[in-house]
This record gives sequence, C-alpha cells and structure tokens, in this order.
Amino acid sequence: MKNLLRSISKFVEQLSTKPHYESYTWGGEQSLLALIFYQSVYFARFLSPLQWYKTIWRKSNVAKAARDGKERTDFHALHSELYLLYILSFALCAYFLNDGLSAYFLIFHADKLELFIFIKTFIMGWLLVESILWTLYYMLLRILIEKRLSIFNEAEYFIVLPVVLFTQIVLLSDALNADLSDVTTALFNLSYSQTQLSGAAHVAIGMLGYVYTVLIIANIINLIPALPVRRRPNITIIGAGDVVENRILPALIKNNFYKTSQVSVASDRISADFKAYLKRHKISYFEARSPHDKKELSFSQRNKIRQDISNFVAKRSSYAIIATPTEEHFPYMTALAKKEITFAIEKPIVGNIAELQAIQAYGKEIMSRGFLLSYYWLEKALPLNYFLTLNANYRDFLDVQAGDDSTSFISQNTLAYIRQRLGKPKHVRISFFEDQDSRQWALLKETGGFYYETFIHPITLLYHVLGKDLSISSMELDWYTTEGALEFFNEQKQALGANFIHLKSTTGECKIDIRAGKFTGQKKRQMLIEYDSGHINVDLDNMSCNICWTGDEQYASTTIKIKEEHIKPYDTQMRLFDLFVNEAGTWNGQRFDDFPSQHEVLQKMLTILDLGTDNNSFYHPKLLSVEELERLIE
Repeated sequence: MKNLLRSISKFVEQLSTKPHYESYTWGGEQSLLALIFYQSVYFARFLSPLQWYKTIWRKSNVAKAARDGKERTDFHALHSELYLLYILSFALCAYFLNDGLSAYFLIFHADKLELFIFIKTFIMGWLLVESILWTLYYMLLRILIEKRLSIFNEAEYFIVLPVVLFTQIVLLSDALNADLSDVTTALFNLSYSQTQLSGAAHVAIGMLGYVYTVLIIANIINLIPALPVRRRPNITIIGAGDVVENRILPALIKNNFYKTSQVSVASDRISADFKAYLKRHKISYFEARSPHDKKELSFSQRNKIRQDISNFVAKRSSYAIIATPTEEHFPYMTALAKKEITFAIEKPIVGNIAELQAIQAYGKEIMSRGFLLSYYWLEKALPLNYFLTLNANYRDFLDVQAGDDSTSFISQNTLAYIRQRLGKPKHVRISFFEDQDSRQWALLKETGGFYYETFIHPITLLYHVLGKDLSISSMELDWYTTEGALEFFNEQKQALGANFIHLKSTTGECKIDIRAGKFTGQKKRQMLIEYDSGHINVDLDNMSCNICWTGDEQYASTTIKIKEEHIKPYDTQMRLFDLFVNEAGTWNGQRFDDFPSQHEVLQKMLTILDLGTDNNSFYHPKLLSVEELERLIE
C-alpha cells in the first residue's frame, strides 16, 4: 500500500511542475499573492489533457530514456506539436460539422440532442481554457515558476504559437456561434463592420489579444531582463556532519545574516538531534535515505541519492555548499556545474589522483561557478593571505595598524612596499598542535585521515609563502602515531594512520621546519617566517599576523588581524562566499577563493605521501612516546 501511494504521489507530481521555491520568496520573505497565483497555476495544469499525455508518455518511455541524471524523461517539442495539431483538427471538425451533427441528432435522436450539446460545449470549453493557459504559461509564466528549464528552445513556442492561436479562434467561434473572421478581428483588435459578437465578448477577446501582443513582443525583443537586485539568495547545504551543524549553519544564520527560511540542508542521512535542531529553527531539510534503512548501498543507489539531492537543490535554491565526505565532492561538483548552480566546496577539493587529474583538465569549467573554501587560508591565516596577495576583497574583514596606533591607515601600496623590502624568506617554522580528536575518520589510513584533514593546512600555508619554488626532493619526514591516539582508539589502532608529522627541508636558501599533530595535549597553531630584513609572526588561533621590518621605524611593527565581529568559525568564509554569490556567482575578475592553489597543493601532497618507506610513512607510522612528543613540541 505504501509503495502504491508513493507511486501515485510521484505520478501526480509529474502532472504539473511545482513552483520553484525562489519564485515566490524574495530574500527571506514570501510573497502571499505570488504564492497563491503560482499555486493556482500549478493546480490548474492538472486539468490539462496535454499534461496527462506528457505524464503517461514519460511513464511508458522511462525505460528507454538516457540516464543523464534528470528528474524526468524529456518530452520533446515534436510530441507537443502533434498533440496541438490533433486538437486543431478536432476543433475544425467540431466547428464545420456542428450544424450537420445537430441536425442528425434532431432527426434521429432528438432525446439526446441536449446531451450532445452539453458534452460538445463542455469539451470545447475545456480545450479553450487549456489553450489559453498554454499560451500564458509558455510565453510568460514558465520562466518565472520553474526557474530552471531542463529542455527549452525559445523558437519552440513561436513555431507552434500560430497553431495555438488559430485553435483558440476556432474554439471561440464555435462557443460564441460567430464567424472565424469576426473572432479573428476581435482578437487582433481590428475593425469589422458586421460583428456577431456581444459587447462583453468583444471586449474580453480584445483584452486577451492585447495581452498576447505584449507577450509576443516581449519574447521577440527580450525586453524583460532580470532586474539586477542585490539580495541574499536561498542556499542549500549538502551534508549534515559536524562541520555543517557546528560551523557552516551557525555562521550563515548568525545575527540574521541569512534568515532560516533561506537555508536548507540535504543529506543521505541526518541525525535525530540535528533534525530536531532544524525543526526548532524552522530550517527545511531533505533526507534522501530512510533512517531505518541499514543496508549497504550499491553504486547505482549512491548515484540515485546524489541525483535526488541535486534535484532538491535545484528546486529549492540557486546556490549550494558541498560539505560531504571528500569522496562525494567531485560527483556533486560536476552535478551542480551541469545544472549551472553556483556552489562552495569544502577542502580538500578531491581525494584521489584520478579526480585530481580531472580537475587539472576540466577544473576551469567546473569551478567557473565554484567557490573553494579553505578554513585556514581564507580565515585563520587571512591576515597573512592579505599581506601576501593584497586582494582587496579581504580588506573589509581586517584591521590593519602600525604599532599600537589603531587610528593609523596603512594603504595597500605601503603593504606592498613593506613586503618587497622584507626580501626573500630564509626560514619557515610552523607549529600545528591540536588536542585529542574523537572523530575516527579524521585519523584513518583509509580516508587519508590526519594527512588530508589537518596536515593540508600547514602545507597550504607553506605553499602560499614559497609558491612554485617549494621543493619536494629535499624533504625529510618522520611519521608518528602518538600513544594518546592509540589509547583513545584502542580497538581500531591498526586502522590509524600517522597523527603527528615532522617535516624538515631546504628550498633554495630557505629552511623549513613543520611539526603538526593531534593528541598533543595542547592547542597551539603558529607560524614564523624569517626574511632578510625582518620576520612575520602568524598566530593562527587569534587570526592575526605581526610584520616586523628593520628598514623603517614608522612601519617597524605592523599588525593585521581579523575584525572582532568576524572571529566566529566560518564567519569570514561564508561572507566571502556571499560576496561571490552577490557578484552573480561567476568568476569574471580576480578570484578570492583558494582555487587553483589548493589543486596545486594537493599535487604536492601526493608527491610528499610517496616519500615514505615501509617503516616510516603515513600508512606505517612510528610510535611516538610521551617523552619524545614533549621534546618535539617544546
């Protein structure tokens, strides 16, 4: 019974297209009149024989359809054209044979004449209403209601429009018992000396003609462009893990930055606690799998879930944030790019060499609407990022001051001068220590654990300081598992990769020393870059950097830090993504995300991963005792 009801529900949903959520929501508020009007159109289309024909055709041809990820099987123009020609033929027959059929019933079946007239009038009236609704829907309303058109050609409707209009003329002539020429001149507001139409009928047909004229002209010369209104759109977050629940979502709805009605969450599964949180805050969500379904998913089932979630995003919003496990990044990126949906994606962008090569080949096209997030480069290290890149899009999130003078203004030109006079980096030291982490996946060999979840941050910082000069060949690495991690994950200890890495290297004249790990008993993330004529201290925990230069007393100490109001995790990244969204969601000028740099960092990291040996690698780490750990982090 449940499956039957589900099939009926799915069939009914395909009869008409529900109004896109953004068609009646403007910013965070809903338009009552737009909602009522669009819903009325939605339900009115249930009465259309053409819609029933489309749905039945799709159901009978679904097995033959190409599996391209679309929610419905395409119903091409040819099928609509044939239907409209059949209706025109029927209307002409009914119009010209009307007197003959009426005489036949009057002579041979007089008792059924009234029934014949009633049925004929009902059918002709029904087809007339459908014809008028077809004209209004496909010449105007479809682009407003559906938002995205899976199959569409502007010429399609102009080609069949004369057929539809002529059908309406025939149907109106029959209903009003008037000549075709009489109704035609009334529709196009032409004078006609011997009209058989009443004044009310003439006015109604003339008004309909004026509406049609406006729609035809507007479509031909495209005089209805999208208004360049700057507003925050609706966003769907794909994923429902810790980062979504505790960072991304709170950052979006903080201080009403986005209203809860503008945000939704979609995932294969959503925990009961998180669903309760979403319900309390009236945030819409979509769960692609039943919480009671414990079966292993096949490859095709996983693809179906991705399609369902992608379709939900397309119906609900114009923008998305991909915050799934790394293995799901590439499929969602390509699916959303295909639908021309702007998206942000969590790091790392991809998780294996094949996907990395695909990004290398097609990344420009895929990421043309993509914003690559990077928690450290775009947030915790944003002060250093700004100093090195001087990207003006970051400036509003930062305070820049010389010494203790908070009122002084330091221009980009001055910062560029200081950066140039510092010289080349001579020594880079990064300390990246974190305490215990209860997320097992963040330490597993199978997922790349600590290496891709945490060590990517110091490597990203190192790459942005040294750029393409970063040499891999001279690197020496020690890979460790700490005693604390083994004790915490005692039952899974064989599945753990390294959770502490010590990297030493020399690139040109620059020495490198990176020590990073979890379960260190402390939380300290800092970076020191020594130059010919000064140094930079980067405090990643406090989101600030101090630039000390020996060449000028006025700028001997310059501090750049995140403004107090943007300290909360993910606040800056979400606002940068919002800035991208409000600049039309496409990259036309200077990028201010972490692409393509992160792609190049991942290439470096794959090379570094190969430097390990059978006794000393991420997959075969050495044991790091408490005493040895204390010496490394002191």
